Amino acid sequence: MKFEELLIKASLEAGKEILEVYAKEFSVEDKEDKSPLTEADKRSHLAIMKHLEGTGLPILSEEGKHMDFATRKDWKQFWLVDPLDGTKEFVKKNGEFTVNIALIHKDTPVLGIVYAPALDICYWAKKNEGAFKDGKILPLKTENQRETYKNNRFVMPRKDTNKIFNMFKGKAL
Repeated sequence: MKFEELLIKASLEAGKEILEVYAKEFSVEDKEDKSPLTEADKRSHLAIMKHLEGTGLPILSEEGKHMDFATRKDWKQFWLVDPLDGTKEFVKKNGEFTVNIALIHKDTPVLGIVYAPALDICYWAKKNEGAFKDGKILPLKTENQRETYKNNRFVMPRKDTNKIFNMFKGKAL
């Protein structure tokens, strides 16, 4: 099975687990960093692990065992997973949460998927093959369109940028 097929199956199964919890009352715990954790985070994590563990590649998941940088710094390839990105939004029940899985080669994402279970929309992209939405290829941007993006700034919550920066600087997630 191709990795992209594996990711699609893993994310759809994780999304199913998330939506089962979403449809009922659920409790919210606090992680060490005071961010929320629900049954949906845990169930999504387990569903994804079931698919990725067979690849033999290391897995770095927000809900998994945390490994120090000394352990991960020599990984040539690994899976980077956020089984329920947007847990705060999940708790608010506003539908704005996703399942995120990426294959990282050295320091570069080469395959990634973002699945929005509440919307049932699945985006994925693979290096040198393009980007897809629900299995349909998205149009490539022209050189001029790509230049436009280079001149724009994208905004994300500061906590997210710090998390990403710290991960590559060897600090704990």
